[in-house]
Amino acid sequence: EYIDIGCGNGLLVHLLNRLGYSGCGVDLRERKTWKGMFPLDELLESTIDPSSSLNGLPEGIDFLIGNPSDELTPWIPLMAARLSLPFFLLPCCPFDFYGKLPRKGGASLYEELILYAKRISECLGYTVEIDKLAIPSTKRTALICTIPSTGLRDDLEDEVYRLLDESKKGRVFTARPKEEKVRNCSSMNKDVRGALIDRVFNRLMEGEEKGDKWRKGKSLSLSEVVSLLSMEEKKMMKEQCGGVQTFLKNQHQIFKVISGVVSLRDWR
Repeated sequence: EYIDIGCGNGLLVHLLNRLGYSGCGVDLRERKTWKGMFPLDELLESTIDPSSSLNGLPEGIDFLIGNPSDELTPWIPLMAARLSLPFFLLPCCPFDFYGKLPRKGGASLYEELILYAKRISECLGYTVEIDKLAIPSTKRTALICTIPSTGLRDDLEDEVYRLLDESKKGRVFTARPKEEKVRNCSSMNKDVRGALIDRVFNRLMEGEEKGDKWRKGKSLSLSEVVSLLSMEEKKMMKEQCGGVQTFLKNQHQIFKVISGVVSLRDWR
């Protein structure tokens, strides 16, 4: 049996089980898709402590999956090694054991993440194969890690502690909160959102630029849009991921943002 750690919406678990593979998924919070769509015994809401040898995973597992597993990415090789299990890993977000993965320069951050996950797995004694998945994503490099015939290294726990000490530097692993605050501008008060849209739209329409018979208004730089905001609105935008640019892109039916320049969308 397999277990998908950080299973998210549970779709992969559902598809694998329908194909005849037995297993379940675990995530720190239940998703809306779980109820009514998938059998409840396929998906478990649980917080995993990967730093403990008693990590809370169900018994009888044969294979671990991280697809992807965000901050648990470097921990999955350790959890698998302690259980003497092979695993599949699809690295996505650049985390080390205790936080964001430090940049070393040269390669891209994503390439550094792949090499980091590969190095951890090989240090534990795994045979690592790398494959590119046929999925619509730029982050599709997967690690398939199996146990060689000679087994994993004899001093496994010593190596685990060495890897952890290497990146610890006074930090501890902290699981993300069960309830995460949405910070992509989508949960803003609708009255505030509407007022900001009107303000930007009206400023764009002050221009006299025309395209054929279409009054398309002028263009504004992102800094000019920011200057339209009050101090309170600027503070609110700073608390959102992506700030003003994300806010405008969320209103893509009205605005388009290209290379930091904002204009009205022409739907003709």
